[in-house]
Amino acid sequence: MELLRSNPTSEFSRFCEKKYQELIHPAMESSLFCNLDQKASSVWTLHKLAFSFDPIVEIFQVERGVDFSMVFMEDVTRKFTLPAKARAKVGFTVFPGFKVGRTVIQSQVYLNGLKCTE
Repeated sequence: MELLRSNPTSEFSRFCEKKYQELIHPAMESSLFCNLDQKASSVWTLHKLAFSFDPIVEIFQVERGVDFSMVFMEDVTRKFTLPAKARAKVGFTVFPGFKVGRTVIQSQVYLNGLKCTE
């Protein structure tokens, strides 16, 4: 980044700018970066709120390939079923989970190996 800032008219800087414009449409750029300060402020506020609890709120994220647990996880693919005798495995975490004292706010996960029931 320093190289791009120090010499914005260099061949490399022009190349990077061209590639950026090919990848990011101007309308998309504004939606990505618009209100970035508000988003950062919201994250900061949530962070401060979490640390104001006694005991402190714990955050957890489920790793890929872990067996599904109804206690700690919520399946975001509710319209799907598992094949017979199969165990649900986590594909990826959609939203992390939280522990507030002894209360668990489930992590939202996408499961692998499911079939649509509709």
